[in-house]
Amino acid sequence: MSRKASVLSNFNIIDIAKQLNLNDLVFIGTQDTLLKVPKYKRKNKFYIINLDRMPENGGEGVGNHWVMLSTHSTPFYGDSYGMPPPKRIMNFIESLGYTNMDYLDAQIQSLKSEVCGWYALMLCDMMNQYYKKGKTFNQFINDFLNMGWNLDRQEKNNYKIVNKYFSNRI
Repeated sequence: MSRKASVLSNFNIIDIAKQLNLNDLVFIGTQDTLLKVPKYKRKNKFYIINLDRMPENGGEGVGNHWVMLSTHSTPFYGDSYGMPPPKRIMNFIESLGYTNMDYLDAQIQSLKSEVCGWYALMLCDMMNQYYKKGKTFNQFINDFLNMGWNLDRQEKNNYKIVNKYFSNRI
């Protein structure tokens, strides 16, 4: 992380993902373009999704909030606002044969903050590290939630956690 919280574009996310060796990250884009991922590449992968839509689909196309999605054995949706997945993402998960999905229900980002891309990348990278080590989804989520997050939206502490994580990874 750039030692100071910064907004990430899709290009920034691509560059950081390469530095992290996130080889299973197959998609960085808007939620309305998820189906462009070839079917053979959809399972056991990571996605960083912007909840905006492309202009031709009624969105602004400038991006408004990054979230992450994992289609590994336990599908997982990570929104730093702690919100459940939108219908379009649920439909995508169902198209893969899953009937439900876990999601992060703790708000770790203030609504005034613009660093959601960092949270999405951290979730993907941490989960990827756990899977590489043969650890389970439950181990990942327990450790993630026990990192000392301040859930009353006092985000200064949460920035420190993210900064420390990335200073050790890139």
